Amino acid sequence: MTFHEGDRWDDVILAVRCAEVPSDEDAWRQLWGRYQGLVGWRVIQTLPRALRDDAEDVVQEAFMRFRQVAVQYDPGKASLAGYLAVIAGSAARDWERMRRREVAGRVPLSPHGSEASTPGFDIDPRALLEEGRRLLASVANQRKRDVFEALLELKTPEVIAHELTVPISTVYRLQERYREWLAEVAASLLPGPKHAIKKSSGSDEKTGQR
Repeated sequence: MTFHEGDRWDDVILAVRCAEVPSDEDAWRQLWGRYQGLVGWRVIQTLPRALRDDAEDVVQEAFMRFRQVAVQYDPGKASLAGYLAVIAGSAARDWERMRRREVAGRVPLSPHGSEASTPGFDIDPRALLEEGRRLLASVANQRKRDVFEALLELKTPEVIAHELTVPISTVYRLQERYREWLAEVAASLLPGPKHAIKKSSGSDEKTGQR
Protein backbone atom coordinates (compact mmCIF):
# COMPACT_ATOMS: atom_id res chain seq x y z
CA MET A 1 0.00 0.00 0.00
CA THR A 2 1.40 3.40 -1.00
CA PHE A 3 1.51 5.93 1.79
CA HIS A 4 0.58 9.52 0.98
CA GLU A 5 1.73 12.35 3.23
CA GLY A 6 -1.65 14.04 2.81
CA ASP A 7 -3.32 11.00 4.37
CA ARG A 8 -1.16 11.39 7.46
CA TRP A 9 -2.18 15.01 8.02
CA ASP A 10 -5.78 14.02 7.53
CA ASP A 11 -5.28 11.35 10.18
CA VAL A 12 -3.63 13.87 12.51
CA ILE A 13 -6.61 16.20 12.28
CA LEU A 14 -8.99 13.30 12.86
CA ALA A 15 -7.00 12.05 15.88
CA VAL A 16 -6.86 15.56 17.36
CA ARG A 17 -10.62 15.90 17.02
CA CYS A 18 -11.15 12.55 18.73
CA ALA A 19 -8.72 13.40 21.53
CA GLU A 20 -9.71 17.00 22.26
CA VAL A 21 -13.45 16.61 21.84
CA PRO A 22 -14.44 13.09 22.98
CA SER A 23 -18.08 14.00 22.30
CA ASP A 24 -17.34 14.72 18.61
CA GLU A 25 -19.32 11.75 17.35
CA ASP A 26 -18.81 12.81 13.73
CA ALA A 27 -15.07 12.38 14.18
CA TRP A 28 -15.54 8.99 15.80
CA ARG A 29 -17.81 7.89 12.97
CA GLN A 30 -15.13 8.94 10.49
CA LEU A 31 -12.50 7.04 12.45
CA TRP A 32 -14.70 3.93 12.55
CA GLY A 33 -15.50 4.13 8.86
CA ARG A 34 -11.88 4.62 7.88
CA TYR A 35 -10.27 2.02 10.15
CA GLN A 36 -12.89 -0.56 11.08
CA GLY A 37 -11.60 -2.85 8.33
CA LEU A 38 -7.95 -2.57 9.39
CA VAL A 39 -8.74 -3.08 13.08
CA GLY A 40 -10.98 -6.04 12.22
CA TRP A 41 -8.26 -7.60 10.10
CA ARG A 42 -5.70 -7.23 12.91
CA VAL A 43 -8.12 -8.75 15.41
CA ILE A 44 -8.87 -11.72 13.14
CA GLN A 45 -5.14 -12.27 12.59
CA THR A 46 -4.50 -12.31 16.34
CA LEU A 47 -7.45 -14.30 17.70
CA PRO A 48 -7.25 -18.09 17.60
CA ARG A 49 -9.67 -19.67 15.17
CA ALA A 50 -12.00 -20.85 17.95
CA LEU A 51 -12.61 -17.25 19.07
CA ARG A 52 -13.02 -15.51 15.73
CA ASP A 53 -16.77 -15.30 16.18
CA ASP A 54 -15.94 -12.79 18.94
CA ALA A 55 -14.09 -10.52 16.51
CA GLU A 56 -16.83 -7.88 16.33
CA ASP A 57 -16.82 -7.46 20.12
CA VAL A 58 -13.03 -7.19 20.16
CA VAL A 59 -13.07 -4.55 17.42
CA GLN A 60 -15.43 -2.44 19.51
CA GLU A 61 -13.18 -2.96 22.54
CA ALA A 62 -10.17 -1.77 20.51
CA PHE A 63 -11.91 1.46 19.51
CA MET A 64 -12.99 2.03 23.12
CA ARG A 65 -9.37 1.65 24.18
CA PHE A 66 -8.30 4.19 21.61
CA ARG A 67 -10.78 6.64 23.13
CA GLN A 68 -8.85 6.31 26.38
CA VAL A 69 -5.42 6.99 24.87
CA ALA A 70 -6.19 9.19 21.86
CA VAL A 71 -4.43 12.13 23.53
CA GLN A 72 -1.18 10.13 23.53
CA TYR A 73 -1.11 9.53 19.78
CA ASP A 74 2.08 11.02 18.32
CA PRO A 75 2.04 11.16 14.49
CA GLY A 76 5.79 11.68 14.54
CA LYS A 77 6.29 8.14 15.88
CA ALA A 78 3.62 6.10 14.12
CA SER A 79 0.83 6.37 11.61
CA LEU A 80 -2.67 6.32 13.03
CA ALA A 81 -3.20 3.00 11.24
CA GLY A 82 -0.15 1.49 12.95
CA TYR A 83 -1.19 2.84 16.33
CA LEU A 84 -4.68 1.37 15.99
CA ALA A 85 -3.25 -1.95 14.81
CA VAL A 86 -1.11 -2.22 17.96
CA ILE A 87 -4.14 -1.48 20.15
CA ALA A 88 -6.24 -4.01 18.23
CA GLY A 89 -3.61 -6.73 18.68
CA SER A 90 -3.41 -6.03 22.40
CA ALA A 91 -7.19 -6.09 22.77
CA ALA A 92 -7.37 -9.43 20.96
CA ARG A 93 -4.68 -11.01 23.12
CA ASP A 94 -6.36 -9.76 26.30
CA TRP A 95 -9.69 -11.11 25.04
CA GLU A 96 -8.15 -14.53 24.42
CA ARG A 97 -6.70 -14.64 27.94
CA MET A 98 -10.04 -13.59 29.43
CA ARG A 99 -11.89 -16.34 27.55
CA ARG A 100 -9.31 -18.93 28.59
CA ARG A 101 -9.78 -17.97 32.23
CA GLU A 102 -13.54 -18.25 31.82
CA VAL A 103 -13.22 -21.74 30.35
CA ALA A 104 -10.60 -22.96 32.81
CA GLY A 105 -12.25 -21.38 35.83
CA ARG A 106 -8.84 -20.71 37.33
CA VAL A 107 -5.72 -18.60 36.88
CA PRO A 108 -3.33 -20.39 34.49
CA LEU A 109 0.23 -21.08 35.51
CA SER A 110 3.27 -20.49 33.39
CA PRO A 111 2.85 -22.23 29.99
CA HIS A 112 6.56 -23.19 30.17
CA GLY A 113 6.35 -25.10 33.44
CA SER A 114 5.28 -28.70 33.90
CA GLU A 115 2.94 -27.61 36.70
CA ALA A 116 0.73 -25.91 34.14
CA SER A 117 -0.52 -29.25 32.85
CA THR A 118 -0.44 -31.15 36.13
CA PRO A 119 -3.90 -31.93 37.56
CA GLY A 120 -4.64 -30.99 41.15
CA PHE A 121 -2.44 -27.89 41.18
CA ASP A 122 -5.16 -25.29 40.75
CA ILE A 123 -4.46 -22.02 42.51
CA ASP A 124 -7.09 -19.89 44.14
CA PRO A 125 -7.05 -16.58 42.18
CA ARG A 126 -7.59 -14.69 45.44
CA ALA A 127 -4.49 -16.30 46.94
CA LEU A 128 -2.50 -15.42 43.83
CA LEU A 129 -3.70 -11.81 43.98
CA GLU A 130 -2.86 -11.51 47.68
CA GLU A 131 0.60 -13.03 47.21
CA GLY A 132 1.25 -10.83 44.17
CA ARG A 133 0.42 -7.71 46.14
CA ARG A 134 2.68 -8.85 48.97
CA LEU A 135 5.62 -9.51 46.64
CA LEU A 136 5.40 -6.26 44.70
CA ALA A 137 8.08 -4.93 47.05
CA SER A 138 10.55 -7.30 45.34
CA VAL A 139 10.23 -5.24 42.13
CA ALA A 140 13.05 -2.73 42.50
CA ASN A 141 12.23 -0.26 39.72
CA GLN A 142 9.43 2.15 40.64
CA ARG A 143 7.96 2.42 37.14
CA LYS A 144 7.97 -1.34 36.70
CA ARG A 145 6.40 -1.81 40.12
CA ASP A 146 3.64 0.71 39.33
CA VAL A 147 2.86 -1.04 36.02
CA PHE A 148 2.89 -4.49 37.67
CA GLU A 149 0.52 -3.27 40.37
CA ALA A 150 -1.88 -1.85 37.77
CA LEU A 151 -1.78 -5.08 35.74
CA LEU A 152 -2.42 -7.05 38.92
CA GLU A 153 -5.59 -4.98 39.34
CA LEU A 154 -6.59 -6.05 35.77
CA LYS A 155 -6.28 -2.61 34.20
CA THR A 156 -5.70 -2.56 30.45
CA PRO A 157 -2.37 -1.35 29.01
CA GLU A 158 -4.14 1.66 27.50
CA VAL A 159 -5.59 2.75 30.84
CA ILE A 160 -2.23 2.23 32.56
CA ALA A 161 -0.39 4.33 29.98
CA HIS A 162 -2.90 7.12 30.50
CA GLU A 163 -2.94 6.98 34.30
CA LEU A 164 0.86 6.64 34.77
CA THR A 165 1.74 8.97 31.87
CA VAL A 166 4.13 6.48 30.28
CA PRO A 167 4.46 5.46 26.62
CA ILE A 168 2.11 2.65 25.76
CA SER A 169 5.02 0.79 24.14
CA THR A 170 6.69 0.71 27.56
CA VAL A 171 3.57 -0.76 29.14
CA TYR A 172 3.37 -3.48 26.47
CA ARG A 173 7.03 -4.38 27.05
CA LEU A 174 6.62 -4.46 30.82
CA GLN A 175 3.49 -6.58 30.40
CA GLU A 176 5.71 -9.41 29.16
CA ARG A 177 7.96 -9.02 32.23
CA TYR A 178 4.85 -9.02 34.40
CA ARG A 179 3.64 -12.35 33.01
CA GLU A 180 6.99 -13.95 33.79
CA TRP A 181 6.96 -12.47 37.30
CA LEU A 182 3.37 -13.58 37.95
CA ALA A 183 4.23 -17.12 36.84
CA GLU A 184 6.98 -17.15 39.48
CA VAL A 185 4.53 -15.90 42.09
CA ALA A 186 2.10 -18.67 41.11
CA ALA A 187 4.85 -21.30 41.28
CA SER A 188 5.71 -20.16 44.82
CA LEU A 189 2.18 -21.14 45.89
CA LEU A 190 2.51 -24.71 44.63
CA PRO A 191 3.31 -27.64 46.93
CA GLY A 192 6.92 -28.77 47.03
CA PRO A 193 10.30 -27.00 47.18
CA LYS A 194 10.00 -23.23 47.25
CA HIS A 195 12.14 -20.90 45.20
CA ALA A 196 12.62 -17.28 46.11
CA ILE A 197 11.12 -14.75 43.73
CA LYS A 198 13.98 -13.07 41.90
CA LYS A 199 14.33 -9.42 42.78
CA SER A 200 13.51 -7.61 39.58
CA SER A 201 16.24 -5.26 38.44
CA GLY A 202 15.38 -1.79 37.23
CA SER A 203 18.49 -1.39 35.06
CA ASP A 204 16.69 -2.00 31.76
CA GLU A 205 13.96 0.53 32.52
CA LYS A 206 16.08 3.66 32.89
CA THR A 207 16.18 4.53 29.23
CA GLY A 208 13.02 2.79 28.14
CA GLN A 209 15.11 0.55 25.89
CA ARG A 210 15.15 -3.21 25.86
